Amino acid sequence: MERVIDQTTWNAELAADLHEERRESRGIREGRRGAGWTRAARGLAAGTAGLAILAAGCTDGIPTASDPGLIPVDAETFIVELSFAEFASDVRVDGGYGLPGNLAAAILARDPDGAEESTPLVRWGAFPAAISVPQGEGTASVMDSTWTVMGGELVVRVDSARFSGGTVFDIEAQQVLEPFDVPTASWTMAVDTLGERRAWSVPGGGATTSLGVERWSPLEGDSVVFSLDSLAATRLGDRDALNRAVRLRSQTDSSYLRVFDAFLRLEVRPSSRPDTTVLVQPLGTNRTFIHSAVPDQGPEVLAVGGAPAFRSSFRLSLPSQVTASGSVCGGPPTCQIELTAERIVFAGLALTTVPTSTSLLQPADTVALDLRPVLAPQLLPRAPLGLPIQSQFARVPPSAFGSEAGTTVELSVTRFLRDVVRGPEEGGEPVPSTVSLLAGTEPSGLGIATFGGAGSAFPPRLRLILTRSEGVSLP
Repeated sequence: MERVIDQTTWNAELAADLHEERRESRGIREGRRGAGWTRAARGLAAGTAGLAILAAGCTDGIPTASDPGLIPVDAETFIVELSFAEFASDVRVDGGYGLPGNLAAAILARDPDGAEESTPLVRWGAFPAAISVPQGEGTASVMDSTWTVMGGELVVRVDSARFSGGTVFDIEAQQVLEPFDVPTASWTMAVDTLGERRAWSVPGGGATTSLGVERWSPLEGDSVVFSLDSLAATRLGDRDALNRAVRLRSQTDSSYLRVFDAFLRLEVRPSSRPDTTVLVQPLGTNRTFIHSAVPDQGPEVLAVGGAPAFRSSFRLSLPSQVTASGSVCGGPPTCQIELTAERIVFAGLALTTVPTSTSLLQPADTVALDLRPVLAPQLLPRAPLGLPIQSQFARVPPSAFGSEAGTTVELSVTRFLRDVVRGPEEGGEPVPSTVSLLAGTEPSGLGIATFGGAGSAFPPRLRLILTRSEGVSLP
């Protein structure tokens, strides 16, 4: 096991060792005869005396010496801040990372004015080709492929622990009449794949038919139940339909809900036994959500997160010299000092939060920020990324993008910046100088984290703590 001691213990043990060496040295001089042994003893005694002097000067404050002037170092530490224009170039904001359907919950929300909304889309697979129908006591069941739909229900599971906007919500269910692609559907596009691009006939889900409105309170449980009459259930139960889907909308302003799942259950009467009612469910469920809010994409904003997520990237274009002021300049008010890797004590990328473009897109949870090097900038927006520059995510509360906008968040980039300034070793791989600011998980949720960009009043800054030394002088 490794032994750990403090400085006081170290001093005491060193003094004891020196005393033992002096005693052994005295024994050598007294017990040995001859010039050779005498000279050896004298040399050992002289070395021991030197160590004794060093040990006597040890204190708890300085591990090597109590006299700061023993090995004087002429060094000064100073701070330099670089503006975004001085250290960054090729700024870009790209979206489309991750799928909304990958989140644990779909977002059902509406802004205070009712102008912007987020709506879940749920689509089910086919109904079974035949169902098992019991024929009576003592007889075997038979498979029946023909039935009549009598009614049904749509059950929506909502998170009753995490919500905002009140305690009572009005939720509407609508049948979606147009086919769509679950992974790529957006507010304007029903299908947005490489093989096909097709817009909704009406933004937000195309043509729909209302299935009813239900009032739900989290105090009553986590299920919203929509009763379906025979006509609505028959439309949803059509086994030849190309699209079997519903859209959920909130009719309550300022609401924010999370939808976990939705189940469709039909009550049918099989032809083999019309006096019996059987519950039938479709096979498989897929869900996503789409929203009408469009984030600000101007140069004055760096956007991070969302669903699909945004990333903000830029290239570090550091100057070879920085402007310093104060005593480090040795007289003049300012001076130019060469920026080298050895001089960087600390480097921090300072970002300032700004309000989101709409209240619907304001983050509802803490945002985890990640900063990574871009390994192939020419392939952006689909370029591979390196390992995180920071050991831990920087976590920003949601209030920083609302009531507390203007909050400064500093990301430590010390080691990475040293490598960029130092450059590659001889024959080594080039050091990536382009970085991407992204959410710790993608997609991160409906909310988008926004920071001041190049054209804003609060652009990013690079804070450098540098040291300058003229070398080490001996007394």
